[in-house]
Amino acid sequence: SSCNSVEELKNNLTTGEGFTPIGISASTGRFRGTFEGNNKEIRNLYINREGIVGLFGQVWQTTINNLGITGSVTSTNNSAGGIVGKSDGQDYYNNCHNKAKIISNSYSGGILGDAGNQAREFNNCYNLGEVTGSTFTGGIAGRASGEINGCYNLGNIKSTGSYAGGLIGQAVGNINVKNSYNIGNVNANVYQSAGIVSSYGNATSIICENCYNLGEISQVGSSWVSYATAKGIGGKTITNCYNFGKIISGQTKPSVIGESTSSMTNCYYNSELSGVTQDLEGITDVKDMEMQEVV
Repeated sequence: SSCNSVEELKNNLTTGEGFTPIGISASTGRFRGTFEGNNKEIRNLYINREGIVGLFGQVWQTTINNLGITGSVTSTNNSAGGIVGKSDGQDYYNNCHNKAKIISNSYSGGILGDAGNQAREFNNCYNLGEVTGSTFTGGIAGRASGEINGCYNLGNIKSTGSYAGGLIGQAVGNINVKNSYNIGNVNANVYQSAGIVSSYGNATSIICENCYNLGEISQVGSSWVSYATAKGIGGKTITNCYNFGKIISGQTKPSVIGESTSSMTNCYYNSELSGVTQDLEGITDVKDMEMQEVV
């Protein structure tokens, strides 16, 4: 069952230990409707429990506006997000931010932990918190699809396994990222790390446009994959993007922007900063250029 409602948060809230997420599961009742945060910040939110966790545990066809979170959100076995743990429908996140530390076994995100196959929209959202998981870890979402516009991440993102992205750990469906950036360090212990979008799943269209990365992108292990698993940006179609972050790949060849199979247009990198030199169509090394020549 689902709860259909419109709620308003009128004051800052300080929660105690072990907050129970709003809308725990589909069987017990997901949150459905619109939540207006009125530009308030919920401070010192503390969650450390099994299951799907976040301020909202599970939502369906929901819009969340103008809301921030601080504190610590931990799932010992499932999805965790600062705002929402798991989304089951076409949802909208506008002007939301997370400053909390997020930890989960899988599907960890600053705003949203896990999204199913339906598209979402993230507009003007950001993450400042550290996000850690075993797989599918991202500054905005651990796993998502849809539209991402004007979003950024400053927190450090770490996957003890695979799929760590500055914004998105894995694009489970087609995704379009515009006017967004990452400054946090991104690390995957096994494979697949990137400044913007790490892994593509079954998606056929992964677009990154007007995006940049300044964070260090690292991938430590796994020599059995043949493609670049540490990428400055990531994506299949990459336009007007740049990477000035260091790229570290322990076992496979790194890529300063996208993979060799990506379509790249008007993209830039600095080999002195990245530690990598790459000659691919559509990308330019600017280490010997004046900044006004680049911009």
